Amino acid sequence: MQFLTTRDSKHLTEPKMVDLEDVLYIDSDNRKVVFHTHEGSFYLVDMLSAFARHLQPYGFRLLDRVNLVHLKKITHFDEEHHKVFFDRIVTKDSPYATVSFANGKSYIDEIRYWIEQNRKMQNP
Repeated sequence: MQFLTTRDSKHLTEPKMVDLEDVLYIDSDNRKVVFHTHEGSFYLVDMLSAFARHLQPYGFRLLDRVNLVHLKKITHFDEEHHKVFFDRIVTKDSPYATVSFANGKSYIDEIRYWIEQNRKMQNP
């Protein structure tokens, strides 16, 4: 099992995957989980905002306070209800993520771009 970590508690340094087999012990520092290995100490990335910072280069965006969305997987955007969907055919049971009204305005062009790209990939 591997865990996404950084060397600092604010998660500003480069991310590093720590393998559980390399962990000597685990403790907490100011309510943060810390893995200790022979290479040093690593803080578990446990906040969505920290994941967003490290996963942005891979196409993930924090579209709402409660979700981090992989833009390359979006297939539909319901602009009225501010929801993005991931299925080719959207049904009442389709998974979706919400988009905040503020972020919807700032990310709408990027969301539309990725929907178009995803459709091209599905129908080459």
